[in-house]
Amino acid sequence: LEVANPNGKKIGDFSVEREAKKVSKKQIKESFKLRGNIPEGMVKKIINQLPDKEVFFNKIEVVDGLVYVYNASFNVNHTKKFDIFSLDGKYLYSASIKAEEGSKLDTVKFRNGFLYMSIEDEDGNHSVNKYKISLPAAK
Repeated sequence: LEVANPNGKKIGDFSVEREAKKVSKKQIKESFKLRGNIPEGMVKKIINQLPDKEVFFNKIEVVDGLVYVYNASFNVNHTKKFDIFSLDGKYLYSASIKAEEGSKLDTVKFRNGFLYMSIEDEDGNHSVNKYKISLPAAK
């Protein structure tokens, strides 16, 4: 990841060495089913153009002086994994959040010492859960 100032000038970069995971056309198709009502013909065209490896991340967020890089995954709906870095790019650790088996973990947000999770259960009911957490100190 490259870090830039508000004017777009590169001021640093950081990364984690990791091998890209293979993903099957079936896994990609299942992922599209979870995203809503996309016509089958369109899904097929999109899938045929996608690579057979997962991207490494799908979201980056800075909270209280820490950089959260959310790992992308086609495999598990009830788990979100992310890596945490300091603002200067030092790797601090990897973490994961899990919802109950059979539930879909839609959204994860860290704000003001709390973790908020949007969860959909097997019956399609949605809930927002709030947890008090202790974040690692930014270094």
